[in-house]
Amino acid sequence: MPTLFLPFITKPEKKPYYKLKKRALHFGSFLLLFVVAAFIKISFVSNNENGNNKTTASTTPIRRQLFQRQQKDANPYYLNLVEFDDQQFENGTQPHLGYVHIGKCGGVSVERAINRWKSHNAILQQGIVSYHLMPPAEVYVTLLKHWMFSIRDPIERIRSNWIFAHPQNNKYRKDHTELEPLQLQLYRCYPSLNDAATRGLTFPASSEANNNNGSYSCPELLRRVFMGDISKYGPQLIHYGRGYRYYLEPFLKTTNNGTTNSSIILDEKSIYVVRQEHMEDDLNSINVAFGGSPKLFPKKIHSIDHFWDTKTDQQPKHMDSLRYDSLPYVDRYLSPEGITNLCWILCDEIQVYKQLLRRAKNLEKDQYQDSMTRLAEHCPNEAAAASDNNNYQCPMFLSSDWINTGIPT
Repeated sequence: MPTLFLPFITKPEKKPYYKLKKRALHFGSFLLLFVVAAFIKISFVSNNENGNNKTTASTTPIRRQLFQRQQKDANPYYLNLVEFDDQQFENGTQPHLGYVHIGKCGGVSVERAINRWKSHNAILQQGIVSYHLMPPAEVYVTLLKHWMFSIRDPIERIRSNWIFAHPQNNKYRKDHTELEPLQLQLYRCYPSLNDAATRGLTFPASSEANNNNGSYSCPELLRRVFMGDISKYGPQLIHYGRGYRYYLEPFLKTTNNGTTNSSIILDEKSIYVVRQEHMEDDLNSINVAFGGSPKLFPKKIHSIDHFWDTKTDQQPKHMDSLRYDSLPYVDRYLSPEGITNLCWILCDEIQVYKQLLRRAKNLEKDQYQDSMTRLAEHCPNEAAAASDNNNYQCPMFLSSDWINTGIPT
C-alpha cells in the first residue's frame, strides 16, 4: 500500500465490552488491595494492644502488683471505669477513688450512671478502680484514700438474690449462666425463701440428710451457702456469701474469737456510700464532695436489670422497663419468724453495713437515721447492737455448733 494513504488509516474502534472488562479489573484490584490493607491494620492494632497489656503488667509497678494478685485469685474480676493507658501510668497518673460493687446492691446501675453522665462529673474525673466478686487488692487499699461502696439493707439484698438465682428465672438471664448442681439442690430443698429462712435455718442438719443426692443435707447446704462456706459454687450462688464482710475484709481487723468490726484501715479512709434505696441522692452528694454539681444525676436513674423481656426473650428497649415482678418466680415473702432468723444469721453482715453507714461522709444525719430506721424495722436487736464495742459478739459466734443444730429458738 502506498505511503500516501497511511495517515488516513485509523485503528478499528474497540467494542464497549472491552471497556467494561477493563473497568471491572481495575475495581476488583482496588477492592482486593483495600481488603488486604484493612486486614493488616486490624492485625497490627490487635497485636499492639496485646503487647501493651503485657508490657503494662510487667513494667508498671501498680499494674504489676495487681496483675500478680489476679494471677493468684481463682476468680478475678477487675474493672476500670476509667481506662488508664500506659503513658498515664508511666507519667504518674493514678486513680484516686476505689469503688466496691457489692452484689445485689444496684452496682451495675451505679457504674452505668457514672459513665453516662460524663459532663461535669467530678466522680468520674477522680479516676476509678472498681471491684466486684473479689475484694479490693491490698495495693489499692493502701494507695487510695477515697472509697465508694454500693450498699443495701442486708435483708433486702438476700431477697433480691433469692430471685436472681432462682432456677425458674434462669432462662431469662442475659449472661446465659448455666444452672449449677448445688444451686439446683438448694432450690429443690426449699421452694421459697421463707421456707429456707424458717425450716432451713432451724432444723438440725441431719433432719433431711436423705432428701437429696447432693453432698450436703438441705439445712447444711443452706447455712454454708449463706455463710460463704461452699468453695465450689459459681456466680449463681456467690452473692449470698460474698457480702459486706467479704469485700471489707482488707479494711477491717477481726479477732479470732469472733469479736467484730475492730477497724484499723477503715478509719483512715474517706468512705462514701451509694444506697440502693437512694441512689440518685447519694451519687449527687458524692459528686458535690468532689467539687461537682449537686444536680448531675437525674431524679430517676434507670435500673439495669439482669434479665431479658420474659415475653419476647429480647432485651427491653428501656432498661428500666423490665422488673423482677414479670419473671416466673418472684416470691419475696418472709414471715416474722423468717426475718428474725435471717437477722440472726446476718448479724455480722449487719454490723459491717452499719459501719459503712456511720462512716459515710456523703450522708447527713437524717439520711443515716433513715437507713438505720429501715434496718431496725427488720432487725431491731442487730440494729441496736453496739458494734463499735470490741467486746460485742454476734450470737452466731457464741453458738459454734449452730450449723449442725440450727438457730437456737
